Amino acid sequence: MMMDGGQDMMVASFWLCAWMDTYLQAVEGGDAPGQENSMAYLSRYTGLPAIQTFFLDREVFDSRVIATAQAGDPTNLRNEFQSCGAYRG
Repeated sequence: MMMDGGQDMMVASFWLCAWMDTYLQAVEGGDAPGQENSMAYLSRYTGLPAIQTFFLDREVFDSRVIATAQAGDPTNLRNEFQSCGAYRG
């Protein structure tokens, strides 16, 4: 049994983890175009329908994780990526 929207949130979370992984790999590899491409997707996360419906702290996530990475400090994004247990498998 899964709560309403649970499947949509699982998909959105996996999507987020995949783009965070891609972004962090680009950071570690000094791949500026890869970072820019990944961030273009990451910045859309809180606009995903499931996130709009079920994620209560969207603005906090944007300011704490996305905005700091956009400003050149991927620390919070790297820390957030640690919660991607199922993705990181």
